[in-house]
Amino acid sequence: ARELVLSAITEAALALVRSSVKHRAGFDIFDVAPINHIANMRHSATPVLFLHGSKDDFVAPSHSKDLNDAHGGDATLLLVPCDHQAQRPASAIVDALLFVYDRLAPQSNDRAKYATLLAALADDGYLGTRDRRQVHHHRTVDFSHHRDPEDHASGLDRVRQRRVETDLSANLRTTLTLAKPASAAR
Repeated sequence: ARELVLSAITEAALALVRSSVKHRAGFDIFDVAPINHIANMRHSATPVLFLHGSKDDFVAPSHSKDLNDAHGGDATLLLVPCDHQAQRPASAIVDALLFVYDRLAPQSNDRAKYATLLAALADDGYLGTRDRRQVHHHRTVDFSHHRDPEDHASGLDRVRQRRVETDLSANLRTTLTLAKPASAAR
């Protein structure tokens, strides 16, 4: 029943966003298909990093895989163990920063120093959430006892996640009620 309610809320929110974009920007979001344009980038010198949550149930990870495969140029796919809304793990932030570093300073001999600095920042909690297993000053530390990834996939504990969903549902109902024309409300 919970999934049905969440599905209905998601559909209603998407319809509202779609309508708003059509009205304000003059195009239908359902007509936007990056896969139809990504192949044009294969001759571009612009590198692309596709970063996607492997547990994302809103935008399937296969979308990023398809885009990466269709790109044909300097493209990298990084799947991280989180969902659509979760804060990215520190390792993903480090990998993304190293991706940019490698493209901006490919001849630099300072990559190892930069990677060590990023690892220290990640260890100290400055870059994303700690991974379940994260390298910590050249040793592996298991963080699995700190949090259950299924309970905290979105970065919220279950109680707070349900409270956010309830508030979102109430706000959406209010918005939809206010959006009805006066004749429909009778």
